[in-house]
Amino acid sequence: MKNITLEVSDTPRSLHFDDIYYNVDGGLAEKYYVFIDGNNLPQRFEKLEKNFNLLELGFGTGLSFLLTAIEFNKFDSKYELNFTSTELYPLSFEEIDLALKKWDDLYSNKITKEFLMQYKQKELIKDIKIKLNNVNLHILVGDARETLKSINEKQNCFYLDGFAPSKNPIMWGEEVFSQVKRLSAENSTATTYSVSRLVKDILTFAGFDYSKRKGFGKKREMIIGIKK
Repeated sequence: MKNITLEVSDTPRSLHFDDIYYNVDGGLAEKYYVFIDGNNLPQRFEKLEKNFNLLELGFGTGLSFLLTAIEFNKFDSKYELNFTSTELYPLSFEEIDLALKKWDDLYSNKITKEFLMQYKQKELIKDIKIKLNNVNLHILVGDARETLKSINEKQNCFYLDGFAPSKNPIMWGEEVFSQVKRLSAENSTATTYSVSRLVKDILTFAGFDYSKRKGFGKKREMIIGIKK
């Protein structure tokens, strides 16, 4: 089943949610700015004293995961990054491969190559597990309202990346964020592109204080949340 169509600058658009996966003008830089820099991950990775757990709402093309894995790998850590993501409609290997080819340096990175090799061998109708040295990826395939219930480990960081609230309201609802609340470690952080009233309210519901930060590119603002 086809999940995406390519638009301007080969930007993938979800056929299920009628929304783009990332910014047309600079998706790679935007992902890094919002999620990695926004959550202060380089500094946190450098000072790790235990394994780091990260939960992403919406795996998509895997771009955020790969950027995070590559960043984590820079520090030659003795600890592990446990990266868990939800995905209702996993993209096929061919769709992910096509989307990632846009980014030459990323696509040629050894971590990306290993990820693609393993992903190609996976069935997409059940949870996907991939190990890249000390980075552990677990994609929860299915409705996040149910799949998140299977997680017990507290999370240090959240990527709130499940398309715009207007396009995918279920991902921004209380059933999902009651799980985010349950799984949030003290001082865990969360970032998202969106600054809608719904996002602010749902972060408050989940026990996060939030603040605005300058958005990427032409976007005026984004949101950073910290667990109370």
